Amino acid sequence: MRLIVTTGLFALGTTAGVAQESDRLTEAVSANTHRIAYTSEGVSGPGGDLLNTRAEAAGLVGFGEQHATGDIARFANAWFADLDEFGFDHAILEVGPWSTQAAEALFLEGPNAFEIDASSRAGGMAFPFLFFQEESDLARDIVDRYEGEGPALWGVDQEFIAGGTILADRLGELASTEAQHAAVTDYRAGLAENPWMLGLADRSAFDDLSSAFTEGEGHAIVEEMIRSNRIYAPFTGRGGSGYTANLEREQGMKHYFLHAWDEIEARNGDNPRVFLKFGGYHLMRGHSGTNVPSLGNFIAEWSIPEGTSFYNIMVDCVGGEMTDPRSGETSHCDSYFDTTDTPFEGLAANGPVVINLEALRPLASASPDMDADLHQLIFAFDAYVMLPDVAAANVIEAP
Repeated sequence: MRLIVTTGLFALGTTAGVAQESDRLTEAVSANTHRIAYTSEGVSGPGGDLLNTRAEAAGLVGFGEQHATGDIARFANAWFADLDEFGFDHAILEVGPWSTQAAEALFLEGPNAFEIDASSRAGGMAFPFLFFQEESDLARDIVDRYEGEGPALWGVDQEFIAGGTILADRLGELASTEAQHAAVTDYRAGLAENPWMLGLADRSAFDDLSSAFTEGEGHAIVEEMIRSNRIYAPFTGRGGSGYTANLEREQGMKHYFLHAWDEIEARNGDNPRVFLKFGGYHLMRGHSGTNVPSLGNFIAEWSIPEGTSFYNIMVDCVGGEMTDPRSGETSHCDSYFDTTDTPFEGLAANGPVVINLEALRPLASASPDMDADLHQLIFAFDAYVMLPDVAAANVIEAP
């Protein structure tokens, strides 16, 4: 009987403790939730003040997002108007290195040059995420604001599955031997039949290019094409491990990030200020949602001995629509992080809000029974922006 009574009292005490933790978390969330507004000229309100204060003190700002919504891209553009005032001149994007160079060159050609060129490649799908008008508008505005040396945009992802013609164009410019010209011509012929062959073809499709381009930039491009093809293999039915592919992809992002940072520093001085915009998994602290050590975690740790700092936010949809770029059709926008039945639920019912996640970490650390998704979110990002009823992104069209 004593054992039963003791166990019952312990259960009551545990239940009461969990309830108290929940109440404390709800109070803390309420105290650290701030309204935010945004226009083309910047962000405002208490939430805007929080983001700008923290960003102004940082050397690198990470913008994690749910893709394929117009409103999240517009929010990024609004915030970058403020970041530009703080000296954030460069942007690092979830695009391949050579595709990013090609996109920036088109932005510099003038109005509509990018849309005309991009619409002609792979059914408009060649430039990842820039195939949405709001995303290309953001990238163009960053280029237009830039006054330094060298590129404003840097890409650190693998080259996109539909981006083969972009790389073929650059290889054609670099070709100087008969073998190189012939290899590029043959590869173009393959792309004419299948614009997605960069990620769908067998490894042997790159043999002639690999034999022809054995040094310099051409060699680096072909090596990246082979690596990208390998990363896509498990997701295109050609075998291999999805985990291994995601790990190689993330490791490549880190490699290309360090190259971009060194180039930016060499051209613009020590400790430049850089804006990064990626899908949320890539900019998390810790392991990403695909269970690999993330780019964001790498930057957060690397920035310490580098003498700078990293501030990262997650911008998420709370309802609304997103666009499938392949079909142009829209569907419900699913949040990256499920906050149903947590103290975050309903916070954006009356408009966009920012939650200061940094302030919640001491409490979250002492709350072992916290919802797993919420726990991960609090430690993965410094702030969480909730945008309700987002509008879907618009696919680019040639004028």
